[in-house]
Amino acid sequence: MASIKHDLRQPLLSLRAAIDRLGQDSGAVDPETKKSLADSLSHLYELVEKRAGAGVDIPEPEPHGVRLGALLDNVSFMFAEDATAKGITLEMVNTSLAARADPVDLFRVLTNLVSNAIRHSNSSRVVAGVRRRGSHLCLHVADRGDGFTPGATGTGTSPDSEGLGLNIVREICARNGWDLALESTSQRGTHVQICGIPLIPDSTFTPT
Repeated sequence: MASIKHDLRQPLLSLRAAIDRLGQDSGAVDPETKKSLADSLSHLYELVEKRAGAGVDIPEPEPHGVRLGALLDNVSFMFAEDATAKGITLEMVNTSLAARADPVDLFRVLTNLVSNAIRHSNSSRVVAGVRRRGSHLCLHVADRGDGFTPGATGTGTSPDSEGLGLNIVREICARNGWDLALESTSQRGTHVQICGIPLIPDSTFTPT
């Protein structure tokens, strides 16, 4: 449960602060976007508190209908200041696609991958998005940075280590039956794909 608290609760607090700052800037985003961000954040808070209160270290996935555009928007606002501070352009590719997946696990995967790319890649640009592949989806996070050095994808011991972040992603993917693929080339960057996420057609989407 400590790892969930580390990579969810603090990022959610950062996201709440970012949304609050948006509320003070009337020209930053339109009211509908602000409401969508706030609603999805509140839903994530509820799920995280429910999971933390269950007292189970590794709870079973609980699939819900997830609008991936809202998820990407939340992560974009969460890491906007960190990316700007490092001179990185953080780009989330807009999408109307929806998935049936555990929203907490999807959030953990995406925040870990984006955080790693911002902290460690030395790239000027980080891009995240989703693509449809038949009846499933693939989540992509890519950069054009340094690539991984030997051992960087190993088993880190610090909560802030790149290794631990990737191990969390591996564990979540294994638990949900998603396929993880990582390609990294020295001085050319890293591309991570999470595939096998069930797609929900728009006509049948029902948020839960």
